[in-house]
Amino acid sequence: MKTLTAIGLNKHARLFADCVVSVSYTQDGVQKTAPIFRKDVTDDTVVIFVCFDDLTTGQIGNVELLDEDGNVLASSEEVFEKPEEKALYFAFYYRYTEKEVEQLEQL
Repeated sequence: MKTLTAIGLNKHARLFADCVVSVSYTQDGVQKTAPIFRKDVTDDTVVIFVCFDDLTTGQIGNVELLDEDGNVLASSEEVFEKPEEKALYFAFYYRYTEKEVEQLEQL
């Protein structure tokens, strides 16, 4: 049996976090982009935070994490109403795990 160590899982989580550079979303049906607010990597877990400040209001949806080439790395279909009184934080949570396979299937 082969296994990834805790360090190996942490490095996978860090690699993913490092690839995420911006966020795309719709605000009242209009496509917008914004920078990532914060990235946290602890052990095998990564959390990517998006902050919608008090200037962002209305219906927010289709939140997507993007890499430097504009590729969508993760997405959420959640739609919510953002009030203007306060900022709202939206987070993507991922935990890296290992699954060993006997062999790769024919490509």
